[in-house]
Amino acid sequence: MPADDCAELITRMRYGDAVFGDEIVQFNGGSAHITRAKNGFWHGPNGPRNTHVSAVLLLPETGLSKLREEKWQPVLAVHPWADHPLADELREINRFEADDDKWMFRDGKRFADIVSLPDPWSPKEE
Repeated sequence: MPADDCAELITRMRYGDAVFGDEIVQFNGGSAHITRAKNGFWHGPNGPRNTHVSAVLLLPETGLSKLREEKWQPVLAVHPWADHPLADELREINRFEADDDKWMFRDGKRFADIVSLPDPWSPKEE
């Protein structure tokens, strides 16, 4: 796996850990399975939490100058237990969302295209 792909995978995993809880291995009898600790922003010791938040936009780079670069694309994390679910129209960018009992990454449009940044971006300083 190329280094850039590996770094992107690790970044996506960290996003998932932040909102859904750390990935852990649990042993039950003689078998092991991967699950999530109950320490995420949306999933705590008593179940779903922060349900007033419908989604979180995760920015790997806060500077606007890199929004046309693939590896710096923001990722939307959609809260599966939100009091007010996120509208489908807002789910156009790369995102994490629940699919049955798994957290899935879904490809979407570039954030720069959604907010209509010129291409090429960023503007050259004069």
